Amino acid sequence: MPSLESLEGLRREALRQNNSGRHREAAATYRRLLRQLDRYDAAAGVMPNPGARTLRVRALIGMSFTMTLSARPVDALALLDQAENIAGDRGDLRSIVHRQRGVVLANLGRVRDSLHEFDLAARDEGALTDMDVILLLMNRALSHAHLGHAAQAAADTDRLLDLADPERFPVERFMGTYNAGMIAYLAGDLPGALETMHRADTMAVEVPRAPGRLDHATVLLDAGLAADAIRVADSAVTEAAAHGQRLFVAQLHTLRSRAFLLLGRPADAYAAASAALAQLPRGKGAVEPRAAAQLTALSAQLDRGDAPRPIARRAEAILTQALESGSANVLAAQLVAAEAWLGIDPARAQAVIEGWQTELVVSLSNRLRLRHVKAASAIARGDQPTARRVLRAAAADLRAGQRTVASLDIGAARALHTVPLVTLDIEVALRSGPAAVFAATERWRIATAPMAAVRPPADDETAAMVARLRAAHAQLAEAPPDAAPGLRAGIRDLERAVRMRDWSSRPSASSLAPEHQITMSLARERLAADGSVAVSLFTHDGVIHALVIGDGRPRIEAGMPAARAEELGRRVMADLRMVTTTAAARRLGSVRAALAAELAELDAGLLGTLRIGDRPLLILPTRYVSGLPWALLPRLAGVPVLVAGSVTAALTPAPPAPARPAVQILTGPGLGTGEREAEAVAGAWRSRGDVHVDSNASGAALRRALGSGTHVHISAHGRHEDQSPLFSRLDLADGPIFAYDLQDGGIAARSIVLSACEIGGSTSGPGEGSIGFANTLLALGACSVVAAATPVPDDLATDVAGHLHRGLAAGATVDVALASAIAASGHDAGVFGAFGRRC
Repeated sequence: MPSLESLEGLRREALRQNNSGRHREAAATYRRLLRQLDRYDAAAGVMPNPGARTLRVRALIGMSFTMTLSARPVDALALLDQAENIAGDRGDLRSIVHRQRGVVLANLGRVRDSLHEFDLAARDEGALTDMDVILLLMNRALSHAHLGHAAQAAADTDRLLDLADPERFPVERFMGTYNAGMIAYLAGDLPGALETMHRADTMAVEVPRAPGRLDHATVLLDAGLAADAIRVADSAVTEAAAHGQRLFVAQLHTLRSRAFLLLGRPADAYAAASAALAQLPRGKGAVEPRAAAQLTALSAQLDRGDAPRPIARRAEAILTQALESGSANVLAAQLVAAEAWLGIDPARAQAVIEGWQTELVVSLSNRLRLRHVKAASAIARGDQPTARRVLRAAAADLRAGQRTVASLDIGAARALHTVPLVTLDIEVALRSGPAAVFAATERWRIATAPMAAVRPPADDETAAMVARLRAAHAQLAEAPPDAAPGLRAGIRDLERAVRMRDWSSRPSASSLAPEHQITMSLARERLAADGSVAVSLFTHDGVIHALVIGDGRPRIEAGMPAARAEELGRRVMADLRMVTTTAAARRLGSVRAALAAELAELDAGLLGTLRIGDRPLLILPTRYVSGLPWALLPRLAGVPVLVAGSVTAALTPAPPAPARPAVQILTGPGLGTGEREAEAVAGAWRSRGDVHVDSNASGAALRRALGSGTHVHISAHGRHEDQSPLFSRLDLADGPIFAYDLQDGGIAARSIVLSACEIGGSTSGPGEGSIGFANTLLALGACSVVAAATPVPDDLATDVAGHLHRGLAAGATVDVALASAIAASGHDAGVFGAFGRRC
């Protein structure tokens, strides 16, 4: 007969196997343990040892856990029923059975039922070991959080972290920390959630990471970081599949499907949902996880244009099942059904979501989806006031979320969630005319703009990562061709690590001032005061439209297809790179001819009937043409052009210029004309300001200059990184300084000029959010920025700089000074643009 000590050893071995993700091995060990317990009980006769009874209950609980992860919840629950019968009147055993039943139900999305089981388990808490109390509190806290019980979730989490000493309970400490991150997210603390999850990830403990990465990807997706969520989920799928965790594999594929939907890729979304369904058995066993995957598949079908009525009916059938079982799929099913009904029966769409209080929905993306359905159904009923109120509330909700994060990365990414709302708002506004369109476009330009967010200085670990990133760039510059791919891969890994740290940063109190939207009548007054015209571009039905203000009565003109404008923009940028960087290309008439034709087509398609003359132009681009060098459009030759994120921001009065400005001139390495350029800028200001020249500028010198100078001129090579815009950089004496580096200090400069580089670019996603070096400077407080969209020859940069600063020193605004500089320096100088406000 086996001894109790040997049987307990088997149980501990199975537990270690489960904790390390080796669930198939754990199941085999539990089966072996149960067989040996049968032998033990047979030898013991009618009076089995109480220790054997405990081992059998715990073995059945362990087996139920492996069944749950293998997507066999019916079998898991049957094992727990068996364990409950064996537990009998033993309070400690009854408690752990109830706890495990709660875990199974929570994994199935039946959160209210799971909480009931956890509360039953807590009745016998006094009979439990510390380990069992920790596991109970960990799981109950999550159920409370998912149901919006913030105080109860926080109380349970605090208790479990107090109990989970990292020396005695390292695995439980890891799991509790990750859960604390999820609870922070459910309480609305996005930076806190990401910081806590990152802290858990750094714990040196052998434990499966797929469950935590599922939570991590969920938070990233709600932040709008869809591509990052897919990357995290992909790595977790590989691990979960290797350990036979079919349930987690399915849930991860479902999340991937939702991310692809957010990115506007319905075919990929449908494929991911199908991959999730392939992991889950049909029948009663995995109803809730299957329903979650089916709902994302239905959304993908709706997005790709399938007939909506069958989709709506299937979603309603899933909704009925979810309501009967108390599943967490209720809101998702309501949203899919309502979105499907919108186009065919708006009243039914409204009825499906009736009763939801939007403010109580945890996920920002779900709140925005819910408001979209409410607004769309109100429009269909002819209730315009309700629709406008809901749309304003949606924009305010997003803006409030922007105030809670310091990361410009997240601030720009969240625009992804607004695409349907912006489309709807503009569609409604077009029925009412220019004033309504102005209000709608401004509303979303302001809501999706990253807040001016100064964050605390980077911690030592992050600072060390950034230092390694600079060193890696220096190595890459000197590396032989065969070493470059490995160095680039290392750079990308470091960039991802720094971004992850950046996501958890919180803004300082001084960065929370809201931006109040101006009316069109006030905009017209301010434009008329300086004789300016504004053109606000927006997209409707795949066509770029222009709202023109200041050229006669406000009007809206339909322009060119957005896809065509985007393609022309790419061609313009490619041709400009050839023209400005290749000596031979300057003599190739075919390149310039193609460039001229592309610019002429963009001019006609974007500016319509605009009669600009020589009046200053304020341009508000849409993402399809966000990086266009506007000064090169034929109609804008010689015209002062200012590019801005919103009319409200652009027309906010600039602070008065000091009587004697401080002018900071910084030069980086590798510029053939750097000294001449610095002298040209200094010469423009010497009689009018206090000039300081740093001919060997470091990153620290740049940060000091931005915080203290009135006008800052930076003559340095740089690069816009389209795939990692926060790591767009300027090359200075001590290595590159990244856009990321600037976020831990405010910017006081009235104007910033970036010459001899292509640092004026920005990266835009499917929403209207964009990010780049110039955007970062503006978000952190710069009044205006001048930068080039493509690489610029040193001699051209020097000519533009001298003329530009002579204009600024004479009192011209940045757009007027730049227009004069371009006219004096030649056609190719039109790659420079002025951004921000008219300072």
